Amino acid sequence: MQRFVISMAYGANRYDAGLRIVNNKCKLSDGSFLPLGWEWLFMLGTFVGVCLILIPYCFLLQRIGLLRSDNDDKTPPTADKQSSSSAVSASHVEPDSAA
Repeated sequence: MQRFVISMAYGANRYDAGLRIVNNKCKLSDGSFLPLGWEWLFMLGTFVGVCLILIPYCFLLQRIGLLRSDNDDKTPPTADKQSSSSAVSASHVEPDSAA
């Protein structure tokens, strides 16, 4: 994205000569700043580029079951809620204080 924006704003020869964006405030390596319109294009292009990679990756993870969905947070319905709660309390045994 950096190559595209600098080549469009200043010409391809400036990028080839070493002109680069050096920080997140769009300061250039020669000490000047990227013009505002080109700054917005650089930020938007970077965001869109990341989204084009991240969105299909998340769909792939969800498809193969490695990404949690909202339905995973809910407990499955049980036929006998009383027996499941007693099983949990029976598994927790406190030690005898007399021993």
